[in-house]
Amino acid sequence: PLLPSPVLEFWAGRLNPLLSLERVRAEVVERRVEARDTVTLLLQPNRLFRGFRPGQHVNVTVEVNGARLTRSYSLSDIPRADGRLAITVRQEEGGAVSTQLCRNTRPGDILELGQAFGEMTLPDAPEGDYLLLAAGSGITPLMSLTRALMAGDAPVRVTLAYWAQTRAELCFLNELQALARNDRRFRLLTILTREPVLMTGELSGRLSAEFLAAQLPTLAMQQVMACGPFGFADSARQL
Repeated sequence: PLLPSPVLEFWAGRLNPLLSLERVRAEVVERRVEARDTVTLLLQPNRLFRGFRPGQHVNVTVEVNGARLTRSYSLSDIPRADGRLAITVRQEEGGAVSTQLCRNTRPGDILELGQAFGEMTLPDAPEGDYLLLAAGSGITPLMSLTRALMAGDAPVRVTLAYWAQTRAELCFLNELQALARNDRRFRLLTILTREPVLMTGELSGRLSAEFLAAQLPTLAMQQVMACGPFGFADSARQL
């Protein structure tokens, strides 16, 4: 007789932590500190993962104190030839899953994933001017989109406006600054809301009509994508 599916699933996991008949499991192969209280986890999923498009996210399930908890995280890289994927997680105060991923997860650990979903994606052949508005951890999917837009020689121009409270919270900063220096198609604006002293090139202020008028005079010609804390995207849409 055939064994019940839960029994097969149990023994598959005992033979190989990534082996599963129906669940997407992924091994953590690298952990990298991106900014204060923020890490990137590079994951190697099993063959059940069907891939993703830049801008999408996945559900991540971990076990914390004997309980299985699931949260959604955006993918921060673009699809890779080796099938690996990355999530960038900021530890939230009181967040059990984000604390587990940021503080306790190490290479060799196994996470459970859902399939990628989300509609904030690019057309197959992007062109024209893009404005990406990121606030806080909203940089994660927009970093994936930035990397996708800047890959190759696509006929695009991209402005990334990135808000954070302090300089220490800025993720991917070295990569973004290098991209702004080396690729004339890309412009970076870093806006800090709680930094007492600004460095050369840094801006202050909130997302507002005045900010957009001063920094983005060609706004009407831009394709706009925004991601950030609650209400940020709605504010961007209204503006």
